[in-house]
Amino acid sequence: MAGSMRLVAQPDTWELRVFVGRDTFGKVKHRYVRFHGTKRRAERELARLVSEREAKPAPIVESRLRWNSTTTVNDAIAAWRNNGWQDLPHRQ
Repeated sequence: MAGSMRLVAQPDTWELRVFVGRDTFGKVKHRYVRFHGTKRRAERELARLVSEREAKPAPIVESRLRWNSTTTVNDAIAAWRNNGWQDLPHRQ
């Protein structure tokens, strides 16, 4: 898990940044926190934020289906199964 910090204002205002994962489009996501205090206290807070994030389970990134001319019948059936399969009438 990655984290970084930078001084954003004098005196002692730090921006702490923690990597939280990627969204459904694969874009990197971070959590930003402003911290007021010494550099040493900011480093401790960053370590706490990183360990807090590492304690949580990794988010599951699902690829988002984009409907266009290349969408296959199998893609449509998979999307239907994921979003409404239970609506089908059951025959016995």
